[in-house]
Amino acid sequence: MTTAAPTTVPPTTAVPTTAPPTCVKYLSSVVAKELDIDTFVNDTVQLNLDLGIDVSGYSEFIIKYKKPDGTTGCWTAALCSSDNERIIYTCVHGDLDISGDWLVQALVRDTGVQLHGRWNEFKVHSSLAEFCTTVAPTTVAPTTAAP
Repeated sequence: MTTAAPTTVPPTTAVPTTAPPTCVKYLSSVVAKELDIDTFVNDTVQLNLDLGIDVSGYSEFIIKYKKPDGTTGCWTAALCSSDNERIIYTCVHGDLDISGDWLVQALVRDTGVQLHGRWNEFKVHSSLAEFCTTVAPTTVAPTTAAP
């Protein structure tokens, strides 16, 4: 089955989940660079894909992904409550589990109909190794008596 080419889709940007629950417009890569906004392995961010057309009439919203190691899969997304041209998915710990260049693609479906957005790429960075601890350090007792 062939489908018509979708309208141009702006780049996908990971938006921190600390933002209000409304669907804010995506940050361009230039703005993100200026603000030092990056996505790191296991960050909990919101993927916000702009399809460029009203998709509120569709019943199923999916974000397909391809990890840097070639593994593929999909996440069940939702229609943005404040913008009928966007679908969103909030990543949970473990979703973005590999550093590198990720590809994502929007897919919307309804009975007998489906529409894909264009592939979008974003980078997931490695974070510093875990070195923080909440347990107080302990002092080891000497094994021999002092002179």
